Amino acid sequence: MRCFRRSRIPEDRALKESGQSPVTFGALVRGWLARKGQDPRREHLEQLWKNWGMVMGAELSALARPLGHREGRLLIGGEDNLVLQELSYYAPEMLERANAFMDGEFFNRVELYLLEGRTPLDERVNRVLPVPRRELVRPQHLGTLVGRLDPASPVGRCYQAYLRMFESEK
Repeated sequence: MRCFRRSRIPEDRALKESGQSPVTFGALVRGWLARKGQDPRREHLEQLWKNWGMVMGAELSALARPLGHREGRLLIGGEDNLVLQELSYYAPEMLERANAFMDGEFFNRVELYLLEGRTPLDERVNRVLPVPRRELVRPQHLGTLVGRLDPASPVGRCYQAYLRMFESEK
């Protein structure tokens, strides 16, 4: 039986042979986070959406609504086709303004879409869904602690509120 021994190539020589240059640990972590959807500049992006009106100006921000970003593309929405046609002329300016806010070449292209009911990122939507009320079922031995608890204590006041909750349901 023959054993084959694998020869180890030193890392610096392996990199030279493969044609790749060494990469810093920080660059590896940033790349890994970006692939997982956690861009290190995510907070900066949120600030862009929040300050969209200031970044684009009053006239342009009324027409161009931010929808997000994908792989270096700035996604912009418009109300109708006429607005999108107008925005196509402003695409270089929007790209320049957004990149200036991001302090570098973050976006490389602008893509225009119809809004079609989508909520733009510059709108702050606080939709509170109504909580469905469950039907209260009165406990069998409710009220047996009325004389035993001090009505001035926190527990006694809580128990009294609990009793009132079932009385209002009648």
